[in-house]
Amino acid sequence: MSPGRAHSSKRTRIVILVAVVVAALITGLALLPDTFSADADATARISCADLLRRNFGPLDDAATSVASASVVAESDSNAYEYCDVQGTVARQIQFELRLPTKMYRQRYLQEGCGGYCGMVGVSAQPAASTGCAPVTDGSFALGQDNQGHVPTSGTGGGSAEVWATNPQLKVDFGYRSEHAFATAAKAITKAFYGAEPTYPYTAAAVTGPTASTC
Repeated sequence: MSPGRAHSSKRTRIVILVAVVVAALITGLALLPDTFSADADATARISCADLLRRNFGPLDDAATSVASASVVAESDSNAYEYCDVQGTVARQIQFELRLPTKMYRQRYLQEGCGGYCGMVGVSAQPAASTGCAPVTDGSFALGQDNQGHVPTSGTGGGSAEVWATNPQLKVDFGYRSEHAFATAAKAITKAFYGAEPTYPYTAAAVTGPTASTC
C-alpha cells in the first residue's frame, strides 16, 4: 500500500471513530433522567393557565383533574409570585399546589394538615420553614391535600363520620391520599417546569421536613 493510501485510510478510520463517539454521547444525553442540573433556578416552560389544558387523568392510581390555575402576584402578603393550582385526585382528594414562577430551585415540600383534616390550606410559612428561608422565598413549590375527604357540615374540618364508614375513604385517609397527591404534584410540576422536583420533602403537621417517601 502506498504511503498516500495508508494515510487516507488512517484518516478515514479516525473520522469514523469520532462519529461513533459523538453518536454515543448524543444517545447517552438523550437517556439521561429528565431533571435539572443541581440547584439551578428553573423557569416555567408553559403558562400557568396552560395547566388547565393538560390531561392528568391517566396518572397511575392518581387520576387528576385541575380545576383552576392562576398566577398570584407578589405583594405585601405574598413574598413571591406563584402559579396557584387547585384540583382533585380521584376520588375526592382535593389539593392546592403553589408553583413559584421565578426562583424555583427544584424543591417540593408537601405539607401535612393534621387531625382528621378535610381541608386544604397551604401555608406560606409552614412549621417546617422555621429557620429555613428557602421554604418561604420561592425556592420551594408547596402543596397540601385534604387527606381524601370533604366535610359534610360545610364549616371546614373533617369529622371521623365523613370517612370512617367508607372503606375507600379510610384507605385514602390512612395513607393513599398523600401518595396519590405526591404523584399528581410531581406530574403537574413536570408539566410546568419541564422536570419533576429533584428534591422532594414532606412535613407532618407538627414536625419538620424529612426526605419524602411518597
